[in-house]
Amino acid sequence: MKKLRLLAFASLVAGAAHAQYFQHVYGDASYDYLESGVNLNQFTTGQAHVMTGYTDFSGFNEPMVTMTDKDGKPSPYNFRYTILDNGGVTDAKARRIVELSNNPGFTGVWGDYSLSPGSGAPSTNFFYMSLDPNGNPMFVHSYFLPNGAYEVQATSMCTSANYPNDVFVCGWERKFPGGPRLPVVMRIDQFTGASTWWWQYDSNIQGLDWTPTDIVESPFFDPNWPNYKMLALSGTFTRPGTPDNGCFFRVEEAGGNFVPGMTSYGSFNAKGAFNSIDVAFNSYGGNQGFVMGGYYHNAATGSDDSWAIKVNQDGTALYFSTLCDYKPNGGNDYCNDIIERFSPGLGNYEYYMGGYAEKGVFGNNDDVVYKLDFTGVPQPAGQITFGATGDERILQLDKYDGIGPDNDGLSSFGTTIGSFSSLGKEDFYFVKSYFNGVTACNFDIQTNAWMDGPGITERWNAFNPVKLKDYMLQAFPSPMNEKEICYDAGPIPGGSNQRHAATAQNEILQPGYFPNPVSPANAFVTVTFGKAAVEGEAELELWNSLGQLCWSKKASVADGQTQMEVQLGDELSGGMYHLIIKQNGTVNNYRIVVQ
Repeated sequence: MKKLRLLAFASLVAGAAHAQYFQHVYGDASYDYLESGVNLNQFTTGQAHVMTGYTDFSGFNEPMVTMTDKDGKPSPYNFRYTILDNGGVTDAKARRIVELSNNPGFTGVWGDYSLSPGSGAPSTNFFYMSLDPNGNPMFVHSYFLPNGAYEVQATSMCTSANYPNDVFVCGWERKFPGGPRLPVVMRIDQFTGASTWWWQYDSNIQGLDWTPTDIVESPFFDPNWPNYKMLALSGTFTRPGTPDNGCFFRVEEAGGNFVPGMTSYGSFNAKGAFNSIDVAFNSYGGNQGFVMGGYYHNAATGSDDSWAIKVNQDGTALYFSTLCDYKPNGGNDYCNDIIERFSPGLGNYEYYMGGYAEKGVFGNNDDVVYKLDFTGVPQPAGQITFGATGDERILQLDKYDGIGPDNDGLSSFGTTIGSFSSLGKEDFYFVKSYFNGVTACNFDIQTNAWMDGPGITERWNAFNPVKLKDYMLQAFPSPMNEKEICYDAGPIPGGSNQRHAATAQNEILQPGYFPNPVSPANAFVTVTFGKAAVEGEAELELWNSLGQLCWSKKASVADGQTQMEVQLGDELSGGMYHLIIKQNGTVNNYRIVVQ
């Protein structure tokens, strides 16, 4: 490992705290590109937020990190960092930030850098930096391929419950100009920077372009791999001559071995990709698993639409695939992050997709958050936009739930261009809102158009991992600025965070059905209700994917009943169906696969 020298400066931007629901920008007169932001849950002075990215400073890029209080005021720090390699200034970009396990207020930053600042040359090295609660660098390490690489890029990072002293990071490397990109995954000691293992994965497909975009630790036990604790990754997968597809794959945590089976989703004639992944504790579809968010080029709309899917624990079963198309004035929209949240208002889980829509109602690009129910169907009035006259884009979402009494809500971390020129050309942009989208500033809530998305394309099993070596790097900070766009000093009419007790989640039934998928030759399913039924009559409807009603009927239910067996019919063709059951004001929508 090659050690890097650390030079640290401290600066504190003071200001009075305000109420929780606000919009803030952070940066200076340069271009400041946010890449990642999260809520802090362990910070010793209370709840807070932290975000990172990079700023274009005098012709080269430097990482930027801002830690705020719960009201968005930079406290204790708002810094730009210069990273040095053997005394030489680098061109460095921070891509991801996490709060370190068992170390309140300490953060880890994952990124990449070039040794040729100002030249526009691609990054050739990765770096990992640890910061104390005041923003001072504890250390900075660099990691590079033994035989060199033409280009590398860091993409994501997660902490570990199984290995609490470690973080897991991912990115990609390209061996030559125009060549295919290949995944890199690594396990790093969060307190020393030393790497336990580092792998680059290759395949038997010549020219395959394969990039990981996000990484999470799997909490699930896989009976096929009983000795493995696993990481799950989303990404893109492009075979020569075909457009991008989204993909899902796993590696084991202890040594980084690739778990056989990489699944791609989409089609061979339309471009799509996944930008994020989250664990899905929702058991809809018969199993817990993962949700992934990204975009897909939809032939029906002629544009790119936000895309969310839920898969089982190994990616072989698809439980829903939804395309969201909110474009009041035309244009594309994209999902950059997806998170799961338990909603007591629904009595179940819901999903938030964060990204942006072109030609939005407030300006050019506007921040967009889609809200989907546990079956992947957007909720009524489930699309939320924020923005201004310029371009605003969400890069990452996070939530506080049951934290308060005045700190529940949805955090949207992103970037703004040309809307708030008092700070600069482009700045970090942070919006805090209620879960229903209401905030102190401009917001627009509408019901978006949606449709079923693509399914599984193919599954590949033959991969040839290549073990890489790791080395070590160097760093230093100077102050940035902050501007509060607006805030609310008291309760906001119409705001709702649907608070719930921590134990309520365990008392809610999870709607779902079994078996999954359903055979057309024996089309019986057993459905589980979202809550116990009240004695009376239920209305049942079966709809196909074209929006045609196949049949409707009524059935009696007993008081306290939680399940029902339903015969779908013996003449169904393969495909997606919606079974809707209405009873005593409760509506359960089951998206059922027949094959």
